[in-house]
Order: sequence, then C-alpha cells, then structure tokens
Amino acid sequence: MSHPEGTRLSEALQHFAELYPTARREPLKGHPVSTYMRRELPAILSGLGVFPESEYRIAGSVGKGSWAEIPWIAIYRNEETDTLHHGIFLVLVFSADLHSVHLSLNQGAVTFLDDGHTRSETNAYLLENAASIAEGMDTGSFSGGPLELDATSSVGRFLQLGNICSRRFDIDDLPTDEDWRQFLEEAEILYRHALDAKRRLGRGDSPY
Repeated sequence: MSHPEGTRLSEALQHFAELYPTARREPLKGHPVSTYMRRELPAILSGLGVFPESEYRIAGSVGKGSWAEIPWIAIYRNEETDTLHHGIFLVLVFSADLHSVHLSLNQGAVTFLDDGHTRSETNAYLLENAASIAEGMDTGSFSGGPLELDATSSVGRFLQLGNICSRRFDIDDLPTDEDWRQFLEEAEILYRHALDAKRRLGRGDSPY
C-alpha cells in the first residue's frame, strides 16, 4: 500500500477514502489500512515541512478496538496537548460518508465531560468556547461554526461542535501539495493565535 516518495497528500487521502469502506468490514487489528493511517499519512503530511517535530506531533487514527465512524489525522502542538480529549489542536477529519475532508482548528471535550458535566453542558461549552477563542481572530479563508460531518459517534459530535474555524475540501477535488502547504501554514498561524486567545481568556495551560 506504500506510495512512492513525494506522493501528493491529496492522492494519499483519496486512496485512503477508497479503501476505508471495505476495510471497515474486516477485522481492525493489524489491518494495512489502519497502518496506512497511523504511519504513512502522518509521514506524508509531516513531509510538507509545515510542522517541525520539535514543536508538533502528528498522529492518525481509525479507532481503537473498532473502526471509527470518522477517521482523522491530528496535529498537536507539544506544549498544548497530545490527545483529542483536551486542549486545542488541528485535525484533518473525514466526513462520515468520506466525501469530504475538513482541516479544522478544534478543541477537546472528553476531560470536561468526565469532570461531571452533562453532555448538554459539554456541547454548550464547546460552542461557547469556540466562539470566545475565535472572537477577534482574523480567520482568513477559514470559516467558523460547527463542522458538517454527519457524525453520530461521540468523537464525531464533539469535533463537529468543537470547531473554532475550518476549511472543507471535496474528496474528488483536493488541493495540490503547494496549496495544501499554504492552507496548513495558515492553519498553523491560526493555531498559535488561538493559544494566545486562550491565555488571554485565562484558561491557563488547559481549558479545563
């Protein structure tokens, strides 16, 4: 399943989207599509040179124990978080039907939920916090509001509501690598601005 050196990110994402529906009908453990998401896609994304390893970690997931409804590749700033459970992160997330990919500046909510808040309170917090962080930020070509992933899973619903700003791409019309690099550079700047906004709001090292 490996692609030649220098394969475009868009080709890799399209290749994954083609393979995923069939893969989900097969056992997850040791599946080559899982390996492709966990190893090769993050390596291709890292190879664009936007996120230095000294500052960021890139990780892909198709779920643990069972296949995820919405596969994703997260970009974590080391000083902020290393999980979707809390903090602010960037994520390339597929819609449930695999027809689109969203580059989203997003936030975790599992820790907030586990602290005794109801799901309704957690949902409201995500929307409020996203709006507070985005307020006063120039989000450029990125748009605010919940993502349209058509997700029913907990992770999917949290990512939908936790979106601070994002760009949507149709899977059949994805950017060139040069365009990806520009979008990712813009996203990296927005990530740093969001962390500054979080500090101004008095959230400290964790929003929870």
